Amino acid sequence: MNLEDIQLAALLHDIGKFYQRTSSPHSDKYSGLTRSDFGESGAHGKWSASFVADHGLGEDIEDLVLYHHKPSNSMNPEYARIIRDADHHSASEREKSESKQEVKEHPLISVFSQVRLPEREKAEGEYYLPLRELIPTDLKGTKPDRIKRQVMAGWNLEREYRRLWKLFTSEVAELKNFDVSTLHHLLKKYTSLIPSAVYMSVPDISLFDHLKTTAALAGCLYLHRKEGNGGKPYLIVSGDLSGIQNFITSVKSPEEAQKGMSKRLRGRSLYISLLTDAVANRIISEAGLSQPNILFCGGGHFTIILPNTQEVKDILDRVSREVNQRFIGAFNAELYLALSYIEVNGDELKDFGAIMDKLAQRNLRNKRSKFRELLNEFFTFEEEAPSQTCAVCGLPSSSTICGSCRSHEELGARAANADYMIRVHGSMDSDFNEGGISYFFETEDSVVSRLDNLADFGGRIELLRLNSTDFL
Repeated sequence: MNLEDIQLAALLHDIGKFYQRTSSPHSDKYSGLTRSDFGESGAHGKWSASFVADHGLGEDIEDLVLYHHKPSNSMNPEYARIIRDADHHSASEREKSESKQEVKEHPLISVFSQVRLPEREKAEGEYYLPLRELIPTDLKGTKPDRIKRQVMAGWNLEREYRRLWKLFTSEVAELKNFDVSTLHHLLKKYTSLIPSAVYMSVPDISLFDHLKTTAALAGCLYLHRKEGNGGKPYLIVSGDLSGIQNFITSVKSPEEAQKGMSKRLRGRSLYISLLTDAVANRIISEAGLSQPNILFCGGGHFTIILPNTQEVKDILDRVSREVNQRFIGAFNAELYLALSYIEVNGDELKDFGAIMDKLAQRNLRNKRSKFRELLNEFFTFEEEAPSQTCAVCGLPSSSTICGSCRSHEELGARAANADYMIRVHGSMDSDFNEGGISYFFETEDSVVSRLDNLADFGGRIELLRLNSTDFL
């Protein structure tokens, strides 16, 4: 089995919980199985395996999802143990419920309703999220709402689960082949508002978040064990761009840079987002992993989970150095990437907040000694002062506004009207390029011709629909 099979199995290991809650029967082929076969609390594996079999994903993945609670009964016990361990590590943050709860009676609790403000003597009460798919144009439809306990008693969400499952499986049926990235986004659409665990847990973690993190951890365990490494299997990585505010808003000569100002601001904001996305995707691509391993990416920050191997540490050191080297030349060291990582085991993931606090402290220390490993590149002697500088960034330029700042205006204008973003894992002439990741922004009218032009490219191409979850 390869890495993609492991991550696919991990993404689908608990899809049976979704299926089971519709009250639809699982395949007859599993009818004779008992707890001694699929393990304690592993009955949903029969529905997970039914889904995998129905969509032709192969016997190996079917076997892994069926026996992920009882690896010893699997045809591939070594790989089933990877899914089991990743599942346990992913679920380690769950808060235990004080009593047993009916699964179909409890929707997903909004985490915001659990925030306790010191000035209030008691909490306002729990707010619940509606059981439905994500629709970006209807965000009001996902607004948390209060449901009184007495109203919830005997309430059954089976009808909502059936409706959602029908929509989900109809889209899955359109897939010509399964890949981790597409399935990841499809699961995000349909399982982000479904509680992962209810029976003996506080239902405040979505099924999507559990499936995503399990797939990320499973990929790390697979690569870590494949290398024969001992010790802690995971690296939690935090990237933090410094200097964002000055980069976006500062103008060296405001009078000369008035024209195109709004487009430039929009373009520079998008530039930061794409830069963060490109660095995060470059790291997971070079590590051989996929989208689930990016836990968060936005606003100049990213959090990634990677296997704890020397090869991956070398990738992180090289990417950090190359990105910051480019920042010195392209932006006069105005931007800086602080990159830190921590080795952790499954038990330490229980307090993920503490891990992120340590990473934030390390990145803060990095920012206090920016470019310390690149001092020769940072302090360069200029033979003579430049005859002209850019009115926006202040760097040497043969015109009033340099080519880099002009490209930010063009990026802001092009992205504003785009319906699709194409991410190409390769360096080429494009709307944006960073570290071997190239981006194109296309409309409904231009996307097909752009894909035709990219048809001979041998690397990975990802087509992302913007502002819509109808991406298939």
